[in-house]
Amino acid sequence: MKKLLVYCILTVSLFNISLGQTKISFVIKKITDHIYIAHPQKVNRVNNTSTVIVSPDYLTVVESQTDEFMATELIKAIRSKISGLPIKYLVNTHFHLDHILGTKAFVKENPDVVIITHELTAKIMKQKAQTDKDQFAAGLMQKSISTRKQAEQEKNKEKRSELLIAANDFEKYSKDLAASTITLPTLTFRDSLTIWDSRLHIELKFLGGGHTPGDIVLLIPEEKFLITGDLVHDYEPLFWDADIDNWLLILDKIKALDFDYFVGGHGDVHKGKEIIDFWKEYIEEVRSKTIKAIKEGMALTDFQKSLSLELFTSLQKNDYGKRIQNFRSSYMGDVITGPLLEAIRSQMEFVWNYYQKKPF
Repeated sequence: MKKLLVYCILTVSLFNISLGQTKISFVIKKITDHIYIAHPQKVNRVNNTSTVIVSPDYLTVVESQTDEFMATELIKAIRSKISGLPIKYLVNTHFHLDHILGTKAFVKENPDVVIITHELTAKIMKQKAQTDKDQFAAGLMQKSISTRKQAEQEKNKEKRSELLIAANDFEKYSKDLAASTITLPTLTFRDSLTIWDSRLHIELKFLGGGHTPGDIVLLIPEEKFLITGDLVHDYEPLFWDADIDNWLLILDKIKALDFDYFVGGHGDVHKGKEIIDFWKEYIEEVRSKTIKAIKEGMALTDFQKSLSLELFTSLQKNDYGKRIQNFRSSYMGDVITGPLLEAIRSQMEFVWNYYQKKPF
C-alpha cells in the first residue's frame, strides 16, 4: 500500500474552473519523420510519456497511460495530430500501473491489437496488478478527502481553489482507475523480439531487471532512437521494486547501445547520453550512503532525516537536482509532487531494505 501511495505524492495543471477539475490535454511532439512522443499537460495524475512509431500501414504505441480514460484521450490525440492508421502493436515496458492500466482502451479501439510485454512483467501482472489497482484507487480517494479538508481550512482564495480542483481531480482519478480493467499481454518474450516493416524495425530488448524485474527497452536502429521506460527518464529513480545493483549494470548496457536520441517513460526526449550518466552517479551515491549508514548502525529514520539535497554531490553537478525538480513541477504540480527532498527520503526505505538483505 505504501509504495502505491508514492504515486499519489509524485504527481496540477491547466484549470477548468467552471467544472472544478483539470482539463486534460495531450502534448504531441514530432521527433523524427516516423516517431512522436505524447504526454498530458500538467495533470493531477502520474504524468506518463507514450511513444508513437509510424509504419507504412500501422502504428506502434509504447506505454498505454495511467488508466483507460487517459488512454482514450491519448488515442484521440493520436488520431487528430499523428495518424488514422490502425494501432497494431501496444508495448508496455514494465508492470507499474501508470504504464499498463490504459491497455483496455486500445483493445476497445482495435480488438486485434497485439499487446507486448516481457514474460516476467506478464507473470507479475497476473499475481498482483488487480490488488495494486484496488489499493491505489483507495489511496487516491483518501488523498481526495484529505486535500478537500485542507482546502476547507485554507484562507487564501487562490490556494483554496487550487486545492479544491486537486481534490476533484484525485476523486476522478480514483474512479477512472477503479473502472479500468487489468488487460494481460497477448505476446511476451524472454530475451528479444523484433517488429519489422518495410521502412524500419523495432528491437525489443531485455537487458535485465533494474527498476522492475521485467524492464524492456526498444531500439529503432534506422532512427537511432531508444525508448527506455523507467530505467532512465526525466525524474528521479524510483526504487520500490528495484534490483539496484543490477540497475547500475543495465545503465552501462543502455549506454553501449547505438542511439542519438532517447525518451523514458516520463518527461521529454533527450539528445545524447548525459542523463544516463547523471542517473548512474546518483544511484551510486544513494547506494554508498545507504550502505555506510547501515554499517554504522544508524536507524532508517535517522538516516532519512540526515539527508539533504546538498549532501548529494550527484544532484549538485550541473544542477541536476534542480533539473529534476523543474521537470516534476512542469509536468505535474505542487499539490502532489512536493519537494524533491521529501521524495528522496521516502525512497530511502526501499533502498535500505534492499541493502539490509544483501551482503556487502
